[in-house]
Amino acid sequence: MHEIGHFFGRRVFWADYHNIQFDNLPDKNWLCLAIANQPPVVAKFSKFARVVIDRHLLEFKGAGRYGEKLHHLFDETMVDLELEERRPFIDIGTTGSSDESLDDTFWQCFFATTLPVTTDYDDLKIICIDLDSVDRRDELLNYIKKFELGWCPGD
Repeated sequence: MHEIGHFFGRRVFWADYHNIQFDNLPDKNWLCLAIANQPPVVAKFSKFARVVIDRHLLEFKGAGRYGEKLHHLFDETMVDLELEERRPFIDIGTTGSSDESLDDTFWQCFFATTLPVTTDYDDLKIICIDLDSVDRRDELLNYIKKFELGWCPGD
């Protein structure tokens, strides 16, 4: 994982989805922004979702042409874990859109509204991945600079 910047008290990291070291992911107090413009490999994404659920993810956001699909696959994984493994209710907020721009969805990570009351807002991390192996570190850093200048969705 590589730290690429921070905004609004949140640290932003980039992780290589296809070579991810799960042990390097946070084990509490974090959000995930996953981007996909190609159809995701369902089995690989389901494995990823299972691991991040176990690492106490607080919120998942899907973005790109398959953002809504990622959102639904993540929800399905949560339900599978609850039913097949008889886990208690998994309370992770999920969203995903295939229609929003990446800057809109990324901005929402900083102003997440479905976080639990136990969230440590002074140590909240945003982990970003791209399922298509596109390195978006510079793009996301440019969005952060735009946010620092006061940009908001709809501007």
